[in-house]
Amino acid sequence: MKNRTICMVLLILTASVAHADWVTRYQTDFSTDPGWTTSDPANYFWNGAGGNCYIKQVNINHGGNYAYHDVGYDGGSFKLDYDIKMVQGGYASAVSFGLYDTDLNADENGSFVQVLFVTEDRGQPVLMNSRNASDVHTFDLSAQPQWTADVWYRVSMEYHSDTGSFIARVTDLAAGTLVGTKSTAVGPFGLDMDYLGTQTFEPVLSRRQEPIALATSTTSRSPCGSLFQRRVRWCSVQ
Repeated sequence: MKNRTICMVLLILTASVAHADWVTRYQTDFSTDPGWTTSDPANYFWNGAGGNCYIKQVNINHGGNYAYHDVGYDGGSFKLDYDIKMVQGGYASAVSFGLYDTDLNADENGSFVQVLFVTEDRGQPVLMNSRNASDVHTFDLSAQPQWTADVWYRVSMEYHSDTGSFIARVTDLAAGTLVGTKSTAVGPFGLDMDYLGTQTFEPVLSRRQEPIALATSTTSRSPCGSLFQRRVRWCSVQ
């Protein structure tokens, strides 16, 4: 039996002068097919029976695979909330989710912000990194928090364009407890950072260790991360 992952994504995009005035721009609970654009429908697909989105990422240099929805980012403040359950994470693998510019490659110049569920030498940390419109790369690569397989987490990302502050909170959904936070100063981002979703190439891991070809077995050396998403919400301020 193959290991599988389930996810739902709840995305909220908002823009406004007062950050209390968040406005939902996009959301889905995957109860119906969200119709996301993907280059690899065998590994990025809506699971109608489970009411979730399934993602299997293989972290090979410039793999080029992706799944996204165009949310029309305008350069302002935003919030992004999504639920995620990791089912499998091979060594030197990562599953990323966030906002990307239209080249969909976090290794190239261009704006992106993403949270990654990683398997590496320090265990299974949640990491965060970004690049702004001036090609400045910022990150929080501390080893905490750590994720556990088959546990539903809520990731809440929040960016304030007036201060450049960015924070991502990771909560255990069943327990209702905060697992940890990631924070850094970021932005401003390019106006083409329109794509909400996931892409395969993660620069930090790929530069630190050699990519390993995907094996058919689910050994600890497989560079494959799998997850389910079940809710996404994207907001901006206005």
